[in-house]
Amino acid sequence: MLIDIETRKLHTQQIIHLISKYLNIFTNNNNNLSAYLLFFFHLVICGIPLLYILFGSINKIFYFCLLIWLCIVILHFYFGGCIITKTERYLFNNNNNKWYGIWNILFIPLNKMGVEITKNMSSNIYICSGIILFLFIFLKLLLY
Repeated sequence: MLIDIETRKLHTQQIIHLISKYLNIFTNNNNNLSAYLLFFFHLVICGIPLLYILFGSINKIFYFCLLIWLCIVILHFYFGGCIITKTERYLFNNNNNKWYGIWNILFIPLNKMGVEITKNMSSNIYICSGIILFLFIFLKLLLY
């Protein structure tokens, strides 16, 4: 049974408030510091498994990293995007959706070159990146 969109939006808001509440305990209610700590956590939790998937050997660690990324993909579908990026946006008070989390590494230079990042363009980049990652994993497993 699928969960309706309103319930998922409610869950998203509840999780965002819960994460920000707990982060603010450690940062003395400094939302910017909380957002940067969460961003660092975001880099670690996504980056290390991704790097291992790309450059590591195929072993138990590789499959564990695939499991982490499978969970990430499922959570993205459930929350309609990255719950961590949404929390970072909330903490940064960035209501215009110009914070893209880890993707800022790509999007900021594109903006500086005069490319406007629209919601449609960012969605297409996410989808293409996902397809490329899936194909890379498939080929890596196939040719192992």
